[in-house]
Amino acid sequence: MSRLLDRVLGWEGSTRQIAILRFAMGLIIWAEYAQKHAAFRNHAPGDLLFGAVLVTAAGCMAFGLFSRVATAVSALCMVYGYHYLGVHLGQKEPFVHAHTYVLMCTVVFLAMMPTGRSLSVDRWWALRREERGGPAPVPEWAPLWPLALIRLQLALVYFWGAIDKTNVAFLSGSRLQQMYYYYYGSHEGVRLPFFDELMTLGGIATVVLEYGLAFGLWFAPARKWLIPAGIIFHLMIYLSFPVGTFSVTSCVLYFAFFAPATVHAWFGRMAPADTSV
Repeated sequence: MSRLLDRVLGWEGSTRQIAILRFAMGLIIWAEYAQKHAAFRNHAPGDLLFGAVLVTAAGCMAFGLFSRVATAVSALCMVYGYHYLGVHLGQKEPFVHAHTYVLMCTVVFLAMMPTGRSLSVDRWWALRREERGGPAPVPEWAPLWPLALIRLQLALVYFWGAIDKTNVAFLSGSRLQQMYYYYYGSHEGVRLPFFDELMTLGGIATVVLEYGLAFGLWFAPARKWLIPAGIIFHLMIYLSFPVGTFSVTSCVLYFAFFAPATVHAWFGRMAPADTSV
């Protein structure tokens, strides 16, 4: 454990990977909260101010404008919204959900890293200053230990989700049938051919896939099969049930499991090389 901890804490690499996550999480915050905190929904001055700060910070975070400050402010707003407004004051909407918790934790972990060193307005400004004779920009390289926490968080979501479903009700398909009746409002499905069998197969396949994602994402040979399966899985549940932004958040977090050097190379092939790396 000591060697593993030393390895994680000493982990360094390209910052392009965390820049992708920064951009995506900023847009997901907009998708999750912007409409819910619009002026026509919140007339109280405090609500208006909170919404304005969160949406502005998330926008700056997405585009890499004052990236570290914007990411930190976004993280603080989400922690305040979830734990104080949501849990302490009991205003569960729109803060206290499983998918908003995952989003909040991811932004908190991103706030612990220099998110603006790559693919950002901050980086563009730094390169322009260098062209005018200013100092060279900071290399696209930084400690990445919070990225390990992002990976662990997603793996635990799948693991505990699978644990929660490892029971007769879900594996037999009964729980999926109940959800089908609840959201689609009829029992018409029971007259479809092999309906019961399909529900049973769906229950077993879901649990197997979630266990596979929880453990298999850590291994590169398994990722080439698990990530496409995970994307298809999340697309199916997004189109079938009200899961909010959970599906897109999970799919974006798959980027965290790639090697930073690999992600850096992808962008190197799509754009001119940055000689400051």
